[in-house]
Amino acid sequence: PDNQMEVYLHTYAWASAPNNDFVIMLFRLKNCSRSTISNFYTAYYADWDIHYEYSGGPVWYDKGRYDPTNEWAYMYDSDSPPDMPAYVGLAGLTPLARGSMVDNEEHVYPTGMGWVDTVKYNFMSGAFNITDAESDGKDWSMMLVSGPFTLAPDGETRVVYAILAGDNLTDFENNAEAARDAYTTYVLDVEEENLTPEKPALSVYPNPFNATVRISYRINRETPLELAIYNILGAKVKTLPVENSIGEHSVIWQPQDATSGIYFVRLRVDGNVLTKKMVYLK
Repeated sequence: PDNQMEVYLHTYAWASAPNNDFVIMLFRLKNCSRSTISNFYTAYYADWDIHYEYSGGPVWYDKGRYDPTNEWAYMYDSDSPPDMPAYVGLAGLTPLARGSMVDNEEHVYPTGMGWVDTVKYNFMSGAFNITDAESDGKDWSMMLVSGPFTLAPDGETRVVYAILAGDNLTDFENNAEAARDAYTTYVLDVEEENLTPEKPALSVYPNPFNATVRISYRINRETPLELAIYNILGAKVKTLPVENSIGEHSVIWQPQDATSGIYFVRLRVDGNVLTKKMVYLK
């Protein structure tokens, strides 16, 4: 069929600072049709509804801005004192085409234009664009846009966004930069393997680790396999449970009785051995 697109979502989150105030959302797009799909956009849309009061009608305290230089958008509670003293929003981790704030009363609700495909496309293509959402008493949302893309049959690309928050604007900005650092430092190696799904793959995260490590693997056909942990001397310390169905799988290793140091995880599949080094820090 023509114009068929598969979308794979990978999410990454961390439990400790400085990476515990954001979630990375990575979308892999694959053209599964028999013809090239040309000049299409993707967008991430968020409506936060931070703070409103009702007195004969809703009064909103949401305000915000899209920053084209830094390619992020934020919103905050403008009440004094604010009910929610935080800045929340989105940041592009891969290059953006544009971003915009969205006037919900005009562009989203049925009483306005309505959030139909043509309105969405006008924001994505840049026909509609609002940088500042600073009007008192109005309800706002936001959108970050990537593209336009052109994909040949079986072609792939990816777009990456972060959902994040900060105690104030400076904290929000610092967390956005931390998300970009985390994407570059931790996520790219895993995703480079994901862009070649016809090959078996093996990855570990986090690395180094101090309590548990997630070991992920992918196989392209049902086949016998073994997943095992070895110490630096080459001795097997643990054989992990596996699933041999087609696709991506993961297992958690908790080295409760192991000593700190270097370990290797090995995936034996189809006569091949894939190995990843891990560093365990108690």
